[in-house]
Amino acid sequence: MDRKNKPLISKIAVVITLFILLSAAIANQATAAEIRIPPLKAAPGHQIEVPVIIDGVDNLAGMKIVFGYDPKALTYQSSVKAEEAASLIHIVNDKRPGLLIAVMAGAVGIKAENLAILTFTFKVSPSASPGTSIFFRITESQLMSDKLKDLDHRITISFLEVVKDAEALNSGGKE
Repeated sequence: MDRKNKPLISKIAVVITLFILLSAAIANQATAAEIRIPPLKAAPGHQIEVPVIIDGVDNLAGMKIVFGYDPKALTYQSSVKAEEAASLIHIVNDKRPGLLIAVMAGAVGIKAENLAILTFTFKVSPSASPGTSIFFRITESQLMSDKLKDLDHRITISFLEVVKDAEALNSGGKE
């Protein structure tokens, strides 16, 4: 290798390395936001609160989720928004069993760090068998900033484990 080209090659290698690191950082930042449903446990016939957690958003001004559940295993009862989201108006369309469409919007964004922005309350069917899992799904989602920009995000959904009464009462299930 020619000695004259060695410094040039070193500079090119440094530029390429910096470009790769910057690209990875931007990609990681773009998907840092998350919509999450944590793992839950409940007993047959008990109520269960299902939090919709938003994480990693500094200026959330709008949200839409289409949330699916098994209407044979769960009966939707109500929803409550977090106090931190008081400035956002919200509506939950529950007209179709097995499907909830939740929309929230406001003029000013809020910080959403591990925030249970909405909590859906369901009653677990008395005929649900302990040891079974009830799955949730989010088939459509959108997070929007107060600058009216869509926020890239990932979705993490855990399931509801049906357990015996004593186990559920120790894990947050309510009668």
